[in-house]
Amino acid sequence: MISGNVYNSLRNLLDSKNGTCLPFNSDVKLYIAHSNSYVYPDSMVICDEIKTSPEDENSVMNPVLIIEVLSKSTADYDRGDKFFLYRKIPSFKEYVLVDQTRHVVDVHYKNKNSDLWTITRYEGLDTKIQSLSIELSMEQLYYRTSIAPTT
Repeated sequence: MISGNVYNSLRNLLDSKNGTCLPFNSDVKLYIAHSNSYVYPDSMVICDEIKTSPEDENSVMNPVLIIEVLSKSTADYDRGDKFFLYRKIPSFKEYVLVDQTRHVVDVHYKNKNSDLWTITRYEGLDTKIQSLSIELSMEQLYYRTSIAPTT
């Protein structure tokens, strides 16, 4: 449910900006050239031209933003090894981790001209996506779930 809410929120926000960025859901395969591997992020955004893998034209290579919804079975991988793989993607600027058990979102943002990342935790109403200049509403992310808001 949360993954669908994330995608719908991204699509609505990006459509309203009339820009060149497109959201994708977990049906789209991401190729990571550095490790010659494929993954399926819960959501991602690509801006401008979509670059596909030379090995598999059905996979993309240049997301700016990747969003993962954490579960007990994937949280450690998403925060660790998977984030390490993602950081090798040249276009990648922002990583958002959405907790599926409580209203908590961690945003990792790559600082300009360095390999340093800033991490911000959101527990309030809005989550700021710096790379796209948009804000995701916690109410929209957790829409129609039974997860109570963090107080």
